[in-house]
Amino acid sequence: MTYYTILKDQTKEWEGRKLYRVKALRPFNGVAEGTIGGWIEKPENLAQSGAWVGNDAIVCGDSTVEDASQVDGSAAVVVDSRVAGQSQIAARFLGRGVRAESSTVYNSQAYGATKIVRSLIYGCKLTGDASVVDSTCYNAQAEEYSSIVESRLFGRARTFGHAKVFKTVLSCGSLTIRDSAVVSDSLLSGTFDVEDEGKIEDSYVYGTVVVFGKAAFRNFTSYQETPINVNVGKSARIRSFDDFLTIGPIDDAGDVATFYRSGRGVYVASKFYSGSVSNFVQKASKTPDGTTFYRAFAAVATSKLQSRKG
Repeated sequence: MTYYTILKDQTKEWEGRKLYRVKALRPFNGVAEGTIGGWIEKPENLAQSGAWVGNDAIVCGDSTVEDASQVDGSAAVVVDSRVAGQSQIAARFLGRGVRAESSTVYNSQAYGATKIVRSLIYGCKLTGDASVVDSTCYNAQAEEYSSIVESRLFGRARTFGHAKVFKTVLSCGSLTIRDSAVVSDSLLSGTFDVEDEGKIEDSYVYGTVVVFGKAAFRNFTSYQETPINVNVGKSARIRSFDDFLTIGPIDDAGDVATFYRSGRGVYVASKFYSGSVSNFVQKASKTPDGTTFYRAFAAVATSKLQSRKG
């Protein structure tokens, strides 16, 4: 079935390429019959399958838009890429917009000024000024000014703000990084939440990890069968198991506390608290029957951390 025709009398030049407008011949996938669409360089750019290029969007080079995918908007450009499945690529601002180069985008959405370069994107949502370069991403979400570079994310990764992921493999689980956080040169397997200026660098980590404030995992390796459960903040610098001690559950809710060393002494972080050990115990004193247990946990953890070398 033929869904569109190429209008040979409507052409324009773009970066040395001659482009032609398309026109819908029948209604399909929300496109009305007679709709004037966007620009393609040759018939191979747009499959006769219900795929569509709309408005002033451009598809050229060795690109193909297939299945029920749509490339739309005023500044969407797809060069030497494959867009397939139920993908949507859209840009609404003149002079800036989505650009996909030498990439495969499948069952994904990309909006705004997103850049996808030499990457495989499957089941992802990319918005704002996010960028994905030389990466493979499954079920990832990148927003605002975040970037994913030279990484392989096979889990549920979400990046916000100015967050950055470099040369990292997330084999399973989920990764959330936001603000100005950075994850680089790491192999992750588990659930990770990195925010503020937190960092995970040059590490292999297996388990549940929360890093915030200016805390950092650096040159850390965990090969144990039982996953670690770590929640650190402030100015923590985690390089080995000697730098932290996790104790729990510490209350009826099952909260786990991580005691760790920093330049200012021993600190503690849990789901509901982050700060000094003294304040941790003081807060516990306000809970029924909590003082004894919290004080005992704090005393044991502080003693062990202070006795360790480092």
